[in-house]
Amino acid sequence: MPLKIFIGNNPIYLCKTGFVLPSTEALELSSKFLLQEKFIDSESLLQVIEKLENKKYAFACMLNHDDESVLINEFFSLFKPIDAAGGLVENSHDEVLMIYRKGKWDLPKGKVERNEKMIEAAEREVEEETGIRKLKVETLINFYPWKQEYTTHTYWENQKRIIKNTYWYLMKSKDDLHFTPQKEEGITEVKWIKKNQINELLKNSYASVADVFRYCKT
Repeated sequence: MPLKIFIGNNPIYLCKTGFVLPSTEALELSSKFLLQEKFIDSESLLQVIEKLENKKYAFACMLNHDDESVLINEFFSLFKPIDAAGGLVENSHDEVLMIYRKGKWDLPKGKVERNEKMIEAAEREVEEETGIRKLKVETLINFYPWKQEYTTHTYWENQKRIIKNTYWYLMKSKDDLHFTPQKEEGITEVKWIKKNQINELLKNSYASVADVFRYCKT
């Protein structure tokens, strides 16, 4: 099974040789220069990662190998892995709960604690970051035609490369207006957003968050 990873807002697809990108994904790459390369060794892999980390350019990459599991394992070996969970919360007014964190519109999410179930982590993080209560968790969101169970993105922290798998759950809530933004997490605003306004906010968000909206079937 392929794996889609965001390095910044630049996607890389780790896939088996001969993999053809589905039309739903190919359409999203129309504004990016697409690199298609074969995995050779760790050094060449790192060079590809560094290209995608360069924020001056809008790249996408399909990196292939005869055994995609070998490629995926090699990729993960260059990063510190973290699991996270979050929620796409809807109310009865065709609105979605979004947060404004560190200058970007985002969805509530956070790291999974030791021995914590993924679904419990998702519910806890949404409640902690927004102050909302009485959530009803509906279902785990699957991504892409190959049914990836999480979004994956990378970033730098304390001079280390981090790779984060975030499991997303569709949630329902009553029309709660009593929000408490978790300021210690850099959240300054929590707001119900009309669905016809989401695309405008996504211009100041993250590509992985956009994928949550694209692949959530509501």
